[in-house]
Amino acid sequence: MEDKNYRNLVKAIKNSTKIGYDFQSYLLNYVNGIKSGRLNNDFIDEDILVSVILSFANGEIKAENEGESLIDKFNEKINSVKFMLPEGEKTPEYESIKRSIMINKEVTSKELYSILGSRLDYEQIMNLIASDKLLKDNEVYIFNYAIEVSPYCINVEVLKREIVAFMNGLKNVTGSISEYSNKRLIEAKKRCGVYPIDEYTLASISETARRAESMVRQLENMQSRLDAYDERSKLATANGLKAINDASNNTLKKLQEEIDIAKTAMIQRLDEYLVTLEQNLKSSSDQIFNSILKDTQESLKNIKVYAQSINNTTTGDLLRIKKAAEDSVASLKNYMENEPELRKIIEDAAKSVAVKDVLLNGGIPQGGTTTVIENPDIAIPQSSTLIIPGYDKPIVPQSKKVIIPTTDVDTTILPAFDESIPFEKRLEKVMKEKERREKKGEIFHELVDEVLVCLMEGFWPYLYGPSGCGKSYIFKQAASLLGLDYVENGKIEQLHTIMAYTRPNGAFAATQTFIASLYGKLISYDEMDSGNTAVHIALSKIYDAMRDTVSNPSSPAFVTFAEDLEIPMNPNFRMIGAGNTNGDGENEIYNARGKLDESVQQRMKPKAFSYDNRIERSIFSKYPEWYKIFVRFRKACDLYAASQNYPATPGLITTRDGADIVKVLNHNSQSVDCIIRENFTQKKDVPYLRNIAKTFMDAYGITSINEYPLNGSVKANSLDEKEIAKCLVYRCLNPETKRL
Repeated sequence: MEDKNYRNLVKAIKNSTKIGYDFQSYLLNYVNGIKSGRLNNDFIDEDILVSVILSFANGEIKAENEGESLIDKFNEKINSVKFMLPEGEKTPEYESIKRSIMINKEVTSKELYSILGSRLDYEQIMNLIASDKLLKDNEVYIFNYAIEVSPYCINVEVLKREIVAFMNGLKNVTGSISEYSNKRLIEAKKRCGVYPIDEYTLASISETARRAESMVRQLENMQSRLDAYDERSKLATANGLKAINDASNNTLKKLQEEIDIAKTAMIQRLDEYLVTLEQNLKSSSDQIFNSILKDTQESLKNIKVYAQSINNTTTGDLLRIKKAAEDSVASLKNYMENEPELRKIIEDAAKSVAVKDVLLNGGIPQGGTTTVIENPDIAIPQSSTLIIPGYDKPIVPQSKKVIIPTTDVDTTILPAFDESIPFEKRLEKVMKEKERREKKGEIFHELVDEVLVCLMEGFWPYLYGPSGCGKSYIFKQAASLLGLDYVENGKIEQLHTIMAYTRPNGAFAATQTFIASLYGKLISYDEMDSGNTAVHIALSKIYDAMRDTVSNPSSPAFVTFAEDLEIPMNPNFRMIGAGNTNGDGENEIYNARGKLDESVQQRMKPKAFSYDNRIERSIFSKYPEWYKIFVRFRKACDLYAASQNYPATPGLITTRDGADIVKVLNHNSQSVDCIIRENFTQKKDVPYLRNIAKTFMDAYGITSINEYPLNGSVKANSLDEKEIAKCLVYRCLNPETKRL
């Protein structure tokens, strides 16, 4: 060892405050032994030795747990270096591996190096770990996960992707890393072709396959007997040939009948096998079983084909049947026997009694009360839970958007819905409230009266029309007039966003529909014509429960959410839907819409919804010139759509656009040209824009416009109507010119 390195190491060890006395003495003895020649340098290279010892002295390398000493850690580093440099300086790519060891001296893993089998791959992973403190602090979890997942990865590239994905996911873990590791491992197995399946399904499949294999052997024996008779017939003497042939033919006929019967029974059993298998696999919610089912069906179809082709003269087909059955059974067992039981996975993941209680007992510890558990990944704060009598699991919001009321459920029927009061009187009271607000300046959409009547009668209105025409606005107005709280479910795509679900920790994840049903609110479902049939059918059942409750409030209907929580329907609950089409499917304008289920259409009360100029006139009250341009532009678009036989007007300017225009006019934040481009002319082709330009030129007596009529400094909120029209015409005629 060079004197300079020796002095530096001794000084660093003696001055270190990061290591205890025992380890300090151990290092000094080790360094002195190497200097005197008494000991060999186990780190092979002096540079590596200096780098590692300084890292210990500076506290860069620490024991990972209380049971591990620094001496153990030091020896672990020695073993890692020896493993990575088995031939010392003669090891291929020695300098590169040495550099990797020195860069990642605080993080090494001979196990990871072994399973990756490549210096470059190992170096990439280690550099990622060394560059991030969070990853360095959790290196043990990373190495353990890599070791556990490696047997399931088809090659090193797949393994690297799994390790990197695991490390990226670590950055978002807020709870138990062990639980996160177990979940990742389960998903990784599925990605690599190992799927979970319950014991009952495995036993059923194995038993049915065993029976099929038994029938194959039975048919094989019968065919062997046929072959034997055939050989014996050939050896018969001339005198006894006829008698033997008669006996043989009778026996052959009998045997062939037996084979035909067995063959029919086998095909029937195989059909039953397919049905049994499909039922068992479909009982699981994991869609990955579909691929298993498909593979198995193909194998069994092959068996059936072989069985149907059995003939009297050969056993070849029977042998192929047997081979196909054996392959099918082996394939299924390979799918299923490599996955631990679900409960075993849960028990391994549950590292404490509290976690196990939550996972195995539905979120409630054995004492029966809701508890805040230390692990933040499964904690359920007391303040955010809802307790329903007879239901022992905590109820928490599905998302931040879902707000669980802190008050008790009130089932007192609102005056507007109380059918003990004549309908005319109830409606009169609601209309008086509407008139009172109108006198104060509030503008109600012209369709609000029809919507109010539908909701008071317990119907399900469905408003369809172009986007941005104010459907949400009328929903809020109707709810306010009726004295209802209003919640939006938003776009409906998945069943669980309506009917809720149970979280892995056992808690019930409440949805807006659940809250509205329980507390009696008005809920809106947007873009219903882009949802799926399962969701529509679920909403139909909720609507039926609502109608039954409206008809008999004293005996409310019950709705089941997330399979195990049954609640009475609140008599004040109402629902309303919205979409862009009438429910019959896509059209030229809305080509991503689907057809509403027929049962849903029969229940809903569809209402064509469009723009209300009174509302827009109110929005543009400070800018009447812009309002006139706004309304004329929409009419021009409607005329063009009619001339092209469109079912709806494409690119129609909306009430929402009007509100945006007024906002920038108030702030004077955009130029005239910017307002026109962003709100009027975008997403329209050249023929469309030229048609609009002609309409405006005729209306305002504009003959031609060769250049933009204004300079960029003119304020958009100071123009008269014709100046705005000229700017609009220019942009329609010159849609591709630069921004002005």
